[in-house]
Amino acid sequence: MGRGRAALGAGLLFLLCLGLVGLALPLRGRLEAPGSTAVYDRKGRLLRLSLAADGRYRVASPLSAYPPDFVEALLLKEDRWFWYHPGVNPLALAKAAWHSTVARDYRAGASTITMQLARIAGAYDTGSPAGKLRQAWDALRLERLYTKAQILEAYLSRAPCGGNIEGFEAASLAYFGRPLASLALSESLLLASLPQKPWTSLDKAGDPGLLAARDRLYRAWCRRHPEARAKAGEFSLPIRLAASFPFAAPHLVDSLLARTPRGAARPPRIDSTIDRDLQARAEAILASYVERHAPEGIHNASALLLDSRTMEVLAEVGSANFYDSAIEGQVNGCEALRSPGSALKPFLYGLAIQQGVIHPMTVLKDAPIHFSGYNPDNFDNDFEGPLTAKEALIRSRNVPAVWLMDKVANPDLHDLLAKAGISRLKPRDWYGFSLILGTAELSMKELAGLYAMLARGGSYLPVREVVAPARGARAGTGRDRAPSLLGPEAAWLVLDILREKPRPEISETVLASSRIHPDCAWKTGTSIGFRDAWSVGVSGPYVLAVWVGNFDGTSNPAFVGLTAAAPLMFEVLDGLNAGGLDFSEAPWERRPPGLARVKVCAASGAIPTELCPRTEETWFIPGTSPIDRCAVHQEVLVDTLTGLRRRTALEGRTRREVMEVWPSDLMALFARAGLPRRQPPPFAQGESGEAGREAGTVPQIQSPLARSEYILRYDPKGVEIELPLLCVVPSDASRVFWFLDDSFLGSVPPGQAFFWKPRPGEFSLRATDDRGRSASLRFKVVLGDNRN
Repeated sequence: MGRGRAALGAGLLFLLCLGLVGLALPLRGRLEAPGSTAVYDRKGRLLRLSLAADGRYRVASPLSAYPPDFVEALLLKEDRWFWYHPGVNPLALAKAAWHSTVARDYRAGASTITMQLARIAGAYDTGSPAGKLRQAWDALRLERLYTKAQILEAYLSRAPCGGNIEGFEAASLAYFGRPLASLALSESLLLASLPQKPWTSLDKAGDPGLLAARDRLYRAWCRRHPEARAKAGEFSLPIRLAASFPFAAPHLVDSLLARTPRGAARPPRIDSTIDRDLQARAEAILASYVERHAPEGIHNASALLLDSRTMEVLAEVGSANFYDSAIEGQVNGCEALRSPGSALKPFLYGLAIQQGVIHPMTVLKDAPIHFSGYNPDNFDNDFEGPLTAKEALIRSRNVPAVWLMDKVANPDLHDLLAKAGISRLKPRDWYGFSLILGTAELSMKELAGLYAMLARGGSYLPVREVVAPARGARAGTGRDRAPSLLGPEAAWLVLDILREKPRPEISETVLASSRIHPDCAWKTGTSIGFRDAWSVGVSGPYVLAVWVGNFDGTSNPAFVGLTAAAPLMFEVLDGLNAGGLDFSEAPWERRPPGLARVKVCAASGAIPTELCPRTEETWFIPGTSPIDRCAVHQEVLVDTLTGLRRRTALEGRTRREVMEVWPSDLMALFARAGLPRRQPPPFAQGESGEAGREAGTVPQIQSPLARSEYILRYDPKGVEIELPLLCVVPSDASRVFWFLDDSFLGSVPPGQAFFWKPRPGEFSLRATDDRGRSASLRFKVVLGDNRN
């Protein structure tokens, strides 16, 4: 009895001393502490928990975010009278004093949650009487400065839970890999017991002391909630702990964490658009591909999967191996600026279709051409002659693309890229026609966003990597809020063309009979110097972009889009399809109403005449697409006695024949390819006159360009500069005559350039063939300074 009174007296004396000491002691520590950032995937699964600024894992959450049952269990274990005491529990102090002095039981504690928070915030030793006094005094001060809810909320995020893990949300993510709200009762009670075993780590989950503390708490819980006895079986099961914090989608997470402005606090939670399952599958396929192709010098690659409906990134693989320093694996290839090669050509063709320059069956010339001294070549250093716009895009011919660059305007390709917000886009004049061949650098996200624009019917929205608040059925789909870069008809036609490009590794027959290969509209690109290999595809509502190369820019002849990047793209595509990704809702299934099917001449691609022997159907934009009539098939009068061509029929001596009349440059290519075309015979003497002035057969001056300004620079070595004069004439011409300001310069056979030594001035240039047909233009030559 005497010892009990002594214990009670000691408790009262402690409170008296506490009041006296507290008058002289300021409050130590703060409730606030730097927090971690938890990055989740689109389904709420943790991708990474970052370290707080003080090197601890700590997730700050509002009290309302914690499960009420867990909060109740924690108070039941740690501080049953929390809502009623002033920060210090006198009865608990007296009880602890009695246990320690009378019962000699030192396990009984008297610290309230407020006292524990005071010790955590103040970071001082409470083993001494003075330390205990200070802890109690700070607890009283905390209760006066903050509400009970604020104190409990701070404790829930700062309670020691093992190692450098603080707070129960962080502990749940660390030990179970799931948010606290998703835990079973046995797991929740285990976490609620951690503050008494703060040294517990992942490899001590079976600690008998910790399990015993949990079981005691379960029995106390059942006394309050008898229905919980039905869950007793959970407590006999082994504890399944996560191996470690997840570290998924590392490039994307790094990018999201780095976006916090300097000096600003990171948000406690970021909900990314990534799907962790798709991310893992894409990473595995990409790593396997690189490993198999290492003998070819392929050691690195990147991939990006985008949902065109929402513009959300579903998978982002920045490199083949994040941890491999030999390939600079921590560089994010999805954000690095690289040359896209020919991957921009679909957007140029879209502009040309929209502006009525071409339709899919318009015949373009893949022949040598000159643009102000710029002579574009093809990847294979060869020319294929006439081919349709569809074929030119599918086969990625450079010369037709450069010709289109000269024809599209307001907007041109540079305007389209600028409107899309392409970063670091230089002025138009810096690129010239080479823009279409990949001299502008884009990131993979920018390039994928442009292809998503095609899938969205021409409307463009920026790529998103963070889940946006839902506004309506599906965030980000509203085309009325998105700027239009192409009309829906032009965007649909480009995709329709790219769908016809066969996959590189399988035949079209196998593709048509197989269900494991989703339909895909795709394009490749290879940068100058073999430094970047690209392949971008639209399949269903998704856009998949793939890059193969080296981050240091080292070239490799194996870095060709068709052979290095396209097979990887289709491997990823097939793997995602096999994994259950739904590739329905393909954009080509939504054909715009402003399209019609028309017949065109199979040879010229123009509106057919009665002379065209064969026609084909193509898509057409009424009121926009070109309506030129075929000028290739012409009716020719042939003298049956001489075999010569005549302008007028002779009774009984002439027959009518339909022949193909091609320009001279294409006739030369036909001959070089071993595909000679039958040319109309020469005219009989005295019959040439106005011959050949039929529509579409006039000469065309290719060099110099009309209304162009040429700069004449002084050469210190004395080399005289010459300007090539080149004119394409109909195939029946045999000579081209050049006139400058009505002064005769000279003549050359068709297909050959005449070289003129320029001088400053403004000139009128005329080319006339031996049939009297002519073309003219004006151009200017100015003196320039080449000393820079």
